[in-house]
Amino acid sequence: MSEYSVTDGSDPCVETTLRGHRQAVNCVSFSGDGKQLVSGSDDNNVMLWSLDDKQSICYRLVGHSSSVQSVVFTPQFLLSSSKDCTVRLWRMNRISGRHPENESVVYRCHSSSIRCVSASADASAFCTASDDKTVKIWSPIATNKFIGTLSGVHTNWVRHAKYSRLNQHLIGSCGDDGLVAIWDVRTRDAVIQLTPRRKSTHFTSLEWHPNCEHIISSSSADTSIRIWDLRKEKMIQYYAAHTGAVNATDFHASGNYLISASSDETSKIFDLLEGRGLFTLKAHNGAVNACAFTPDGQYFATAGNDKQIMIWKSNLMNGLDRSEYMLQLDEPIDEPLLLNPRDHIRPQSHSTPQSSKASKFQTPVMNGNRVPLKSALRRSCSEEIKPMTTTPKQTLYTNARHSTRWRDRVDGRDVRINNSGDHLNSAKSESITQTFINQLKTLTDSVLLIEERLSTLEDKFETHCTAPSAHGSSNG
Repeated sequence: MSEYSVTDGSDPCVETTLRGHRQAVNCVSFSGDGKQLVSGSDDNNVMLWSLDDKQSICYRLVGHSSSVQSVVFTPQFLLSSSKDCTVRLWRMNRISGRHPENESVVYRCHSSSIRCVSASADASAFCTASDDKTVKIWSPIATNKFIGTLSGVHTNWVRHAKYSRLNQHLIGSCGDDGLVAIWDVRTRDAVIQLTPRRKSTHFTSLEWHPNCEHIISSSSADTSIRIWDLRKEKMIQYYAAHTGAVNATDFHASGNYLISASSDETSKIFDLLEGRGLFTLKAHNGAVNACAFTPDGQYFATAGNDKQIMIWKSNLMNGLDRSEYMLQLDEPIDEPLLLNPRDHIRPQSHSTPQSSKASKFQTPVMNGNRVPLKSALRRSCSEEIKPMTTTPKQTLYTNARHSTRWRDRVDGRDVRINNSGDHLNSAKSESITQTFINQLKTLTDSVLLIEERLSTLEDKFETHCTAPSAHGSSNG
């Protein structure tokens, strides 16, 4: 492998490494302006980091008596949940707004460990997920004001619960029972229940798409990531790119990219429009437990068992601007059969008929219009969502001292690898990829040709059916 620098502005690169926790870091959350970050750790502490200074300033928030599992940043307060069965609310200093007040409000929420806490978009409520198999809703305004319980659906630990970014009446939850549930807060009913084909799946996290309320992602201990369409209650994309449990995911602000954190010591970035992996990031020495984008998508953070938090410049906004495209598939897909677990992204192209159930969500749009499948076939590759790939575009390995990167071919640049055997393997891979592209183009052309023939036959049939009627009218 040849060595490359990742500071050329085209690839993700580590800008800052934050050290201060004494044990594994489990969770991170950015402020609305991306200039602050809060983290939680197995050392029982919450830390608030200031990122806009030349030298990062941190505040250590002490109060929990056990591991901190989840943190949330809102403009008015911070939330942290712990295995000590409590949630602590830390109000931001009313004078400076730069650091929290020393005292925290303690919510004794559950009888078991609290795995996750999430605030609604307007921060008027927050929910908690626990090992006691329930999700509970609380008010941050009145101390310890309990609003309600979401229960009766999960039969095992609830690992994650998250408010929708676009609809504060919706909460998604998932857990060790292999179930993803979507709750209507107003009725406290699980309006949607999603289960994968593999019943033994243990879900670890859930995230809502920033622009489409009917799209969510889920990660699981079986090394996979799933993208779901809630309108059809089906999985629409499936990635099994990791070799260890996927602990967390987060959407980029555009909704076109997804980052993951895994116990295999890597993070990965996926292009959801093209259905393939872009980068594999290896910078931590140990499992990566958390990942999060800044609200503008310019940066992201990863945190892991090595007690470190790394702030990366994403560089995902460079190049082609695809902000006008929205994640969408006309029809859902079934979960593909398991292939080689070493595959970067497992191919998937199976589709099932559209669900006959009434849609609970509005139909997505692309450039303001609903795009049917046959119309999408005529669109350029950059506008389509491609749920199948055989070769990752880029694989990136980074550590604190140096960076190495392997590429097949990126942005028209040729492979540059010193080892001749590697070069031959890369050329072979490129040849196979080109073959697949040619076959896909042939298949697309064939489908279009069949459609044109069908249209011609329909026109002839219509003409044939109407001709006798017109002749009879003229005789009358």
